[in-house]
Amino acid sequence: MGNAVTPGHYERGWHITSTCGVFGAAMAASKALSLSEAQTRSCIGLAATQASGLVEMLGSMARVLNAGFAARNGLASALLAEQGFEAPERPLQGLRGFFNVFGGSQDLDAIAGELGRRWELCGLAYKPYPSGVVLHALIDGCLELQRQGVKPGKVTVRLHPLAIERTDRPEPRNAIEARLSAQHAVAVAFLRGRAGVEEFGDAAAVDPEIVAMRRRVSIARDDSLDKMAAVIEHGGGALRMDAPRRMDDARLEAKFREQAGAQAQAWLRFVRSLESQAAAALPT
Repeated sequence: MGNAVTPGHYERGWHITSTCGVFGAAMAASKALSLSEAQTRSCIGLAATQASGLVEMLGSMARVLNAGFAARNGLASALLAEQGFEAPERPLQGLRGFFNVFGGSQDLDAIAGELGRRWELCGLAYKPYPSGVVLHALIDGCLELQRQGVKPGKVTVRLHPLAIERTDRPEPRNAIEARLSAQHAVAVAFLRGRAGVEEFGDAAAVDPEIVAMRRRVSIARDDSLDKMAAVIEHGGGALRMDAPRRMDDARLEAKFREQAGAQAQAWLRFVRSLESQAAAALPT
């Protein structure tokens, strides 16, 4: 669904995580409930009429509601359809259906084309940093410069207009705002050489040293860049990052260990054994 309405849908102001996430939740619940074809069709329609979520919520506590609503509404759609609650035949492509009302592209082939042959999961990537994804290439670049020993007095960051709209927050007050602040991302990368949960927490948002560094970061518009790209100008030169770096197994394991706590090793053994086990027993 996300591919079908891209581009345009997100730029129009719809938070695609929620507006399209509801369909993913609905289909997962339909599968788990073994709904019939007719019930599943109704489930799609019930999900479509509950699709919601505004990009304006990003940077505030209301942002987390969007993903939660997608999960809740998707499950509710499947449960209602299971009980015989019906929806119209064409909830997606009808005259007042999802595609026409919500805007963006209407690439229906993106939904059913190559069904069973192309798997979108293979193209997904894990997020290395607890920040907006449009900041990941910027963070990668700043960390690389920090490892090289660059200690800039001032930094100018060139970003795509959409990235600026989402992340130009020079004075974030808390963790929620810091996670969508380009200035904060630059500051923690250069000062701490890390960009983990702690670096985007409430304490870091008001750390005097980080606050001072944020004020030395300027944002400039560059329409030639991709939404995910960044150019970092640091006085001694410039570094262009065209895309975020994907996490390799070592980085992914390190992130997992940091967040999973005492049970990390047991869960890693469990995951590594899955393909060789006849049945999976969860670690205790």
